[in-house]
Formats: sequence, C-alpha cells, structure tokens
Amino acid sequence: MRADADAPHIRRTRLRVGFAVHLAHLTALRHGPTARPVGSWRQADLGAALGAAPGRDRTVHGLALGTRHADEENTT
Repeated sequence: MRADADAPHIRRTRLRVGFAVHLAHLTALRHGPTARPVGSWRQADLGAALGAAPGRDRTVHGLALGTRHADEENTT
C-alpha cells in the first residue's frame, strides 16, 4: 500500500483483496482441490520475511490449497 494512500482507498483495496481470495477459495472448491482460508495479516512486511529489504508493509491474505490424502478420498 502506498504510504500516501487515503483511508477510503485503503478500505477499498483491502475489501477487493479479501473478495479475490474468497473467489479463489470458491473456485478451488468447485474444481476439486481442498481449500481453506488461513487468515489475514495487516502491516505484514512480507519482503523482509522472505529475505528482501524491510519496510514495505502489506496486507496479506492466506489461502491453503491442496489435495486430499488418499485415506480421506470419498469412494462413493
């Protein structure tokens, strides 16, 4: 997020990103992979967490995607 962004812009952006993750979740479920939202973090310095230069605060939304373990497959 830009440092000079106003409050309405920040709210709209966060809402759009949350909605995008929701749509990704629904799409994954419709196509078979298991999916689960895992959270949202504000002011997450993702670059620093991954080894880049610190100081870029982001809002991060997590969505876990995968397949079911063979023991969990529905056989009916």
